[in-house]
Amino acid sequence: MGTAGAAKVASVPDPEQLWRELAPDGGRVRCAVAWSGGLDSTVLMHLMVALRRLHPRHLQLRALHVDHHLQPAATQFRAHCRRLAREWRVPLTILDVKVGTGRGVSTEEAARDARYAAWKAALAPGETLLLAQHADDQAETLLLALLRGAGPAGLAAMPRVATLGAGRLLRPLLDLSRDALLNHAGQHALTWVEDPSNQQQRFDRNYLRAEVVPRLRARWPALAQTLSRSARHCGAVAASLVEVSARDLEAASDGAGLDATVLRRWPPARQQDVLRAWFARAGWRSPETRHLEQIRKMLNARADAHPLLQLPDTTVRVQEARLLFDAPRSASPKPHRPEAWRWRRALRLPEGEIG
Repeated sequence: MGTAGAAKVASVPDPEQLWRELAPDGGRVRCAVAWSGGLDSTVLMHLMVALRRLHPRHLQLRALHVDHHLQPAATQFRAHCRRLAREWRVPLTILDVKVGTGRGVSTEEAARDARYAAWKAALAPGETLLLAQHADDQAETLLLALLRGAGPAGLAAMPRVATLGAGRLLRPLLDLSRDALLNHAGQHALTWVEDPSNQQQRFDRNYLRAEVVPRLRARWPALAQTLSRSARHCGAVAASLVEVSARDLEAASDGAGLDATVLRRWPPARQQDVLRAWFARAGWRSPETRHLEQIRKMLNARADAHPLLQLPDTTVRVQEARLLFDAPRSASPKPHRPEAWRWRRALRLPEGEIG
């Protein structure tokens, strides 16, 4: 179990600053904190408990703890959250999830998908889910996206605000460093549980955190803030591209399909953007670049040919100069992540609106 030192670093927002973001009109607010029991979410939980004391009639607060059942320490995480929840008088809901760990499956990706699905199902209409990701997390997310060859949407990293299910998602600590959270925990004698899996460098994020980011920060101390700024710039560019693609999608649409003759008039990059928008409108996750290239080649098929491409979620085919989705290979579209947002401006995506 971790405890904090008392380093002199930037402080977390005071509760009233957080309240202005949660309730700009001063009305009633329902919030759920995604609480793992670690440092970050425990600091956020502590801030929200302090905020509830200031606004007891206007803030309804609860905690959601996801148990992935991936390691023996999970029992300790649950027990820690239950103990503090009783002490702080916060209703706690345990969300048990099953994470796919088969061959070829990324445990990190599967666990993340399971968490978001559980949160989405648990949120009440209009409720705000608070996540404790901070500036260091944002820097790691951007670096991972770079190393995976992501475009502007992926390089936008994590939005501060997004729609999730019937509620919304907010990351109020996204501009703060982990040192700021440690400082707050030390000032208030908070305790938390250290996740043993954070030491396993076979996970890409852990390797970056332990081996790469410290070296970069030693040379560029403002690394997290600088990369967060780059993510915001990428988000603005990606949102602009989405707006343009939405207009192009309307121009190329032919019922549920796309008019191949219209698409063929446009350059490759523009075609790819429209295809991504088409997949998003149908509720499918965006294809990989290599699959987009294959679909583009299908547009130039002979009139008597009927090429098709099988993807993990669905099948795409060309018929009578129309690009179409075949019947889905699974019962329903798999949820995909929001990919872009414009800083301080709402963006509509199939999963909802990112603000």
